[in-house]
Amino acid sequence: MHRAPLAFFGLTYGFTWLVLLPALLAARGLIASPVPDLAFIALAQFGPSFAALLLVWREEGRSGVRHLLGRAFDLRIPARWLLPTLLVPLALGATAALVYRAIGGVPSPSGLLAQPWLIVPSFLFILLLQGPVPEEFGWRGHALDRLQARWSALTSALVLGVVWGLWHLPLFFLSAAGIYTLPFGPWLAQVVASSVLVTWLYNSTGRNLLVALLWHAMNNLSLALFPTIELVPDADPRGFFLQAALYVLVAAIVVGAWGPRTLSHRGGPPGSRLLAPTAA
Repeated sequence: MHRAPLAFFGLTYGFTWLVLLPALLAARGLIASPVPDLAFIALAQFGPSFAALLLVWREEGRSGVRHLLGRAFDLRIPARWLLPTLLVPLALGATAALVYRAIGGVPSPSGLLAQPWLIVPSFLFILLLQGPVPEEFGWRGHALDRLQARWSALTSALVLGVVWGLWHLPLFFLSAAGIYTLPFGPWLAQVVASSVLVTWLYNSTGRNLLVALLWHAMNNLSLALFPTIELVPDADPRGFFLQAALYVLVAAIVVGAWGPRTLSHRGGPPGSRLLAPTAA
């Protein structure tokens, strides 16, 4: 592995986990913290993007930072790739909820479906402050290209998926976090499968970072629109297991159809092609 991804991973984990440390200690009754856990969580999630921007600034200066930030505004996404970016997460969430209901489960009611006028504001809030912008400049904007310079797209996606998932681990010990009550194994499997799917979309659009941002936002929005598990202790996990299984199944189909080497039909070696700047 290149030195750059290791430095990025170390800085990302270090920033996020150190920021969350007071909340974790307070949750165990070891210290008293006047700061709400949500404040620590809100800051900690910026670890990946902060690490990427810092490393790019150190290596390439302001021009590199401007280039990385500018990649989030590349609107040149063909419709054949924009549609799966926006619709696949919704389809997977809705299908899991329907199958769960069909086998006797009782999906949690969705406040967003009952108030559809809140969907767009919720999407924008998620995009800017709940995952995509705080994370994707790092995961896909920085680390993925460097991993693919050495390994196949599938291997890179799997490695990054595991790193991405384990980075969230402290949140499973904080009750204020939205994933606190989720079963960790299926959740991690879904994250790794999602990493494969977003790599497929990212590579197929010529490293379009906006695609990664939109995919991440739609995944999180789908959880709000089609909840498959109640966020309470001892909730029925079957719906969430179904959802994770669907992500893994679709990721496997994509690998079979597009091939593990590049997860794309654009051709060319993943390293040389993906690390080259996109055309203006």
